[in-house]
Amino acid sequence: MNFKSLAGAIAIAATLATTAAAHAATVLTWTTANVGVAKVLDFNGFDDDGTVKGLSAEITYKLTSVTNGGKTWTFSYDVDNTSTSPLSGSRISGFGFNVDPNVSSATASGVFTKTASGNVPMIGTREVCITGNNCAGGGGGGVSMGNDGLGAFVLNFSSSKTSLSLSDFYVRYQSIYGPGEYGGSAVGQPFTKPVAGVPEPATWAMMLIGFFAIGSAVRNSRRKLALA
Repeated sequence: MNFKSLAGAIAIAATLATTAAAHAATVLTWTTANVGVAKVLDFNGFDDDGTVKGLSAEITYKLTSVTNGGKTWTFSYDVDNTSTSPLSGSRISGFGFNVDPNVSSATASGVFTKTASGNVPMIGTREVCITGNNCAGGGGGGVSMGNDGLGAFVLNFSSSKTSLSLSDFYVRYQSIYGPGEYGGSAVGQPFTKPVAGVPEPATWAMMLIGFFAIGSAVRNSRRKLALA
């Protein structure tokens, strides 16, 4: 295999690895024994044109009680708008997820006071949207850049449950300002932050290409010496 072929194969492998990581399903599960357990997700940000640089969020979901014979599950939430430069402003207008098993109703309090279900731009429908308006966002309020918002949401079921899972998480951004951004909107989905000291797939690809190039140069050098 020549250098160009190997480089192409490595680049394709890196792309597939990155894509798989980006779209890996995120599912958070709690049981009735997990009251007091908090779980944290980091979110990216993107619109119809792709990733919005600097747009990010972090949400903590904590199961605080299971009551009514296992029919009522209460969670606290902490929505942190972690967006940074080059953005100068952004606002989180809501977040949401799907629930397994399906809920019969939901309520919310705190910085977000409404619950809904329906379509989220660019990513499809969600069973539970916790917002100040609807699943698509809109309105005012929410969590501005550099701040966090606290509250709670309650999931009600028609029968007793001993466990539940949340999945298909999203966060809705609006009032985005920065290079090329003039008050627009975007959405975010969970992603895994790279572990310090562990290269990302694309970095591994470049390292392998570099090692191959060095090896080729050494072999060519030896051949020339042998011929001489």
